[in-house]
Amino acid sequence: MNLWPIAFLTTFYLISQGTATPSNEVTAYVTGVADLKCRFENTQNTSLHHLRFVWEKEKAQKVGSGNHVVAELNKGERIWDHVTDIFKNRTIEIMPNGDLQISDITLEDEGKYLCYVFKQIKDSVLEHIEIWKLIILANFSVPHISSDSHLVMEQNSVVNFHCSSSNGFPKPYGIYWVITDENGTHSHYIDCNLNHGPLCNIRSNSRTFHIFSNFTWTVKSNISITCTVVAHHNVSSKALHVGIRQKLPPPSENDNLKYIIAAVIIIGIITVFFVYFGCRRKRKMCGLTSSRRHGEPANTMDSNNLPETGELLSIGKEAEVNVS
Repeated sequence: MNLWPIAFLTTFYLISQGTATPSNEVTAYVTGVADLKCRFENTQNTSLHHLRFVWEKEKAQKVGSGNHVVAELNKGERIWDHVTDIFKNRTIEIMPNGDLQISDITLEDEGKYLCYVFKQIKDSVLEHIEIWKLIILANFSVPHISSDSHLVMEQNSVVNFHCSSSNGFPKPYGIYWVITDENGTHSHYIDCNLNHGPLCNIRSNSRTFHIFSNFTWTVKSNISITCTVVAHHNVSSKALHVGIRQKLPPPSENDNLKYIIAAVIIIGIITVFFVYFGCRRKRKMCGLTSSRRHGEPANTMDSNNLPETGELLSIGKEAEVNVS
């Protein structure tokens, strides 16, 4: 006998009578883990071999009959016969006490989950129902901030800044801009529900959201600017630093005089250098010419042809005799 129609009728009867456990909420992040507690109190110490746990997910659209079967544990053993195909290849664990753990969460996992506990001895009797609402969140990417201008600009320049972030869920609220300069910190919040268009724009891609914002600021000094996506989980960009181009003061008369004196000194040193080495080179050339002139042969008797001393004396005596 198929017990599923009886279980469904019993569930709807208990809910209509207000005897079922109120809906609980649990939040999980995309790619994370969701833990759903069955909270079955086995006051009669019924053996696990006489208990049957079934987890179902309510269909988002009421098409056909019944819900998706997520997991089933019968007499302590995992049963796959009734599990819906979309959950067969998922990483899902059902504990001996009926608790459910879903890993690698996706946005499609959001919805209402029901835990049924049946006591099976002679007949199958519904012992407990637990209802959970699973809320799925997806964090926005780290916002990227940029500008149309260079990061170094003239003072009092009007700059357009842009901030963007994507793949978040659910829909964000707005963008929070923070500017820090020499006068302190300035903050500006743009509510996307009130400001549409260039100031703040939200787009939907499948189920995730993308947010864009523009912001104009007159840069009077060096600044640091950030943007923060205001959502279920706020996330901020890295700071963008913008500097002011420093203007050089016009040269004064004293500065020009300094440059003239320096130029004169340099020219003087160069002139002295060339004159000194030019004269030194010229002296060397003159010395060579003089030595060559003094080395020429003179019109004198060769020392080798001179008479010896004795001969000179005899010549002298002969000269005296002749005179007398």
